[in-house]
Amino acid sequence: MFDDSLNNDECEFISVPNLLKDKVGSNGLSKDVLTKAQNVLEKKSVEFRNHIFEYIEELEENIDCIIVGSNPKSNGVLAAMDAAVQLKAHGRMLKQGIITDIGHSLSSFLSIITVFDDDALDICNAHAVSLRISASGDLEFIEQRKMMLELSSACNRYFATH
Repeated sequence: MFDDSLNNDECEFISVPNLLKDKVGSNGLSKDVLTKAQNVLEKKSVEFRNHIFEYIEELEENIDCIIVGSNPKSNGVLAAMDAAVQLKAHGRMLKQGIITDIGHSLSSFLSIITVFDDDALDICNAHAVSLRISASGDLEFIEQRKMMLELSSACNRYFATH
């Protein structure tokens, strides 16, 4: 597979300049800078939860655009999957495990199904409603887990019959 007849003298190593290292340096950030950044983050009044609701709205709009019988690679489905993945990531970032779990469940479901039917759309809508309820923060941990189990069961029943 490799040509052993070549020796190392014939090889030329190319060193590419590291522009990011040139701009930032290589020693990391000082404790003073890290402390200041942490203080800004703690005092910041921006509510990151609003971003979760924006992605939920985007997900709901994309689910509404999916037509029964459509190809899973259609724009509406791909856009819904993108919103689900964004919710999964934002849930992890905001330490909202249930948002992450539901986003993961929906993105996995969307990546596996081959044709959209009424049942598949119902499951997508159930995920969207569950995300909205979970993001509102009105459910206790046990209720969140029960809801996640129901979503998982719905997906399993769907795949068992389709």
